[in-house]
Amino acid sequence: MNKLISEEIERIKLLSKYDNSKTLSEQTIPGGIPQQAYNKIMAISAENKKGLRGSYLFPDQQAEINKEFGADTYTKFYRNGGEKILMTKVTEPKQEKQIKTTPQIPLPNGVSQQAVDKIMSISAENKKGLRGSYLFPAQQAEINKEFGADTYTKFYRNGGEDVLKGEKTFMKQTQTPPANPAANPAANPAAKPAAKPAANPAAKPAAKPAAKPVATPPELKNIKAFQDWLDVNAKGWATGYNEGIINKGQNGAGYGKFGPRTQKAWTTYKDQYLKGGAKTEQPTAQTTEPDKKPLTVDTLPTNGQPLNLQLSPKQAELNALKWGQQ
Repeated sequence: MNKLISEEIERIKLLSKYDNSKTLSEQTIPGGIPQQAYNKIMAISAENKKGLRGSYLFPDQQAEINKEFGADTYTKFYRNGGEKILMTKVTEPKQEKQIKTTPQIPLPNGVSQQAVDKIMSISAENKKGLRGSYLFPAQQAEINKEFGADTYTKFYRNGGEDVLKGEKTFMKQTQTPPANPAANPAANPAAKPAAKPAANPAAKPAAKPAAKPVATPPELKNIKAFQDWLDVNAKGWATGYNEGIINKGQNGAGYGKFGPRTQKAWTTYKDQYLKGGAKTEQPTAQTTEPDKKPLTVDTLPTNGQPLNLQLSPKQAELNALKWGQQ
């Protein structure tokens, strides 16, 4: 009990509307009782409130105060404003919510902002399909083909794994920074402008910026239906995807979008698709012997009318052999 009272006294010291940094003569305590007596009365009152026993002190509690701090201590407190204080609700200060921030890291060397944006876009599509946040081998190959070999490996090994898991984010960059300070005179005024390097045919070209989206042709009413048709009639059109088909988006992103592969396929198969036809094999030419004409056989059916039957040369030959054996 004494321990709880001591703890409550410390809490009251912090929450009391009185300024404890001032002396007793500079502030008013009801009845002029000592600060220690006031703190103990408030602590006992708080304990009573917790037990749903009201905010006033019971007779035995009042007697304990008077015994420790002098006769009539509680009466002086109560009759000189203490009653109002006991009825006042003490509110605890609200704690500010802590906002969790995701750490940011710089882009990996050799990986452009466009490459990062495309990787994150494909990862988001995979999450929607409940396929995880990592890119599949075919999707990784697509990134490397568009932005240069080992682009995805550089991304993944230099913080990309944590970014895909949502634990970190990359800092946004509007353009790729120069490889060295000498290439940027503004950043290093003392440096001389570097001479332009000679053309190197073997050097890999810089990654091209993402192409602007092409408008869907008015004849193409349903992109997904056309892609489904291509999967059946023109397998291999979706280069870089498993088995060369998009498989209703199961093999990667781009389902329902008029992207580069769909544009190329539209140029090739547009007429055939619009006619509603399927890609079919050429019919095998019929081999006939030009010097042999179909044989005509006249026979009499049961009703007495002649019936003319035409046999192919091959069939007539087989029948002749058959009749010759009988």
